Amino acid sequence: MPVVALHVLEAGLSCVVHGGMDGWQHWGVPRGGPMDALAFGIANALVDNPPGAPCVEITLGGAVFAVVQSCVVGIAGALTWSVQGVPMPSWTSIWLRAGQRLDCHAGGGMRAYMALAGGVNIAQGIGPRWLRSGDDLSP
Repeated sequence: MPVVALHVLEAGLSCVVHGGMDGWQHWGVPRGGPMDALAFGIANALVDNPPGAPCVEITLGGAVFAVVQSCVVGIAGALTWSVQGVPMPSWTSIWLRAGQRLDCHAGGGMRAYMALAGGVNIAQGIGPRWLRSGDDLSP
């Protein structure tokens, strides 16, 4: 059983996990993917994940995560972030300790991406997986 790194306290307006839909085109499913491919790629690169590794796409903020297990996340995009209420810069990696709270706030733009070192392992079907309060994210 995977070790839970982050617990979703609030998913906000729109919070999804995806990395695109390569490999399904023969079934008529378009590739799709993140709305901001540059920020998506940078978030993954910040934690040494392979290009296209699934990560969390947040639209308009409102996402709140409880840190269950110490981990490293890469954050990129136009929204603002805080850890325990302390503002964090975007376009960087952050080491999080168990017991902390990570918030993504509206401001500056529409979308942000959070990549978890080791990838985001969550049950997924065709298309992006919408996060809900109570979901757990594991590398």
